[in-house]
Amino acid sequence: MFAFPIAALAGAIVEVRTSLGVFYIELDERAAPISSENFLKYVTQGRYDNTFVYGAADSSFVRGGGYTFSSCPDGVQRIIEEPPIAFEQTNLSNNSGSVSMVQSSTSGNSATSDWIINLDDNVGFDDASTGYTVFGEVVGNGLEVVWAIALANPAQYSDPLDSMGADFFAESVNCQTPERSNHISIAMTLVNGDGDMPTGSYVSADNELQINILLDGGRYIQMPFDVVLHEDGEVTITAKPDEITELEKPMPNMASYNDSTGVLALQSLEIDGVVLFENVSFLRTEVNSNTFELVSFEEI
Repeated sequence: MFAFPIAALAGAIVEVRTSLGVFYIELDERAAPISSENFLKYVTQGRYDNTFVYGAADSSFVRGGGYTFSSCPDGVQRIIEEPPIAFEQTNLSNNSGSVSMVQSSTSGNSATSDWIINLDDNVGFDDASTGYTVFGEVVGNGLEVVWAIALANPAQYSDPLDSMGADFFAESVNCQTPERSNHISIAMTLVNGDGDMPTGSYVSADNELQINILLDGGRYIQMPFDVVLHEDGEVTITAKPDEITELEKPMPNMASYNDSTGVLALQSLEIDGVVLFENVSFLRTEVNSNTFELVSFEEI
């Protein structure tokens, strides 16, 4: 039963610290392995530190990952780049909240370090030859921070940065961090690189299910549930709210809960240490109830 390989489920969590707040990106290493690996190289080697947002196009997206002050006293320079990567064919679209690698040439296969975060549904970027490969998404209420950045930095992006007509820095900048309000500094850290981490973990000896849940408002919690297998085969779980653990940062593959529909959705479920199910859904049995009934799942 356990002899078959287990597919990757989602991806790493990256913390993005900016001068206007912190947000988190979850990578999709299953759909975009090349772009995810490329992005993580820049993150783990610290090459996105001392970079900055250098454009927000009509509140459609924000762009960064290309330039740094770390080469001072020479001034603003391109960051050290990896070789260009190929455009990936994925089923992901440049919808609001998605994160993409930017092609630097219309000939395609030219993405290096530059990324965008979409603030609108930019489906025009999904072009199969010259589009931007989506490799992740902003988690929780992080888009509020990204929107604040877009409002503070309304400059049109340009590449190269000093091109005529749309220079982000309209005047010379020395090697001190600019104090102007529209300079948004960036640093990134890999928070959790375990893309196979299960959303929920059931231990039969304790008959308890632990689920990592992303709540509205950007709360990250771990909630324990008692599990009951009924004679008719129905499975119900009952939350134990008095034993909630508040998480400081998101984990990969967090569950989502919709209070209006009562649906608790898990990306993956581990049974006694083995991930066996994905796309698992529970439905609240009645309004204001802590009990949920299993309604659907897929075997891996």
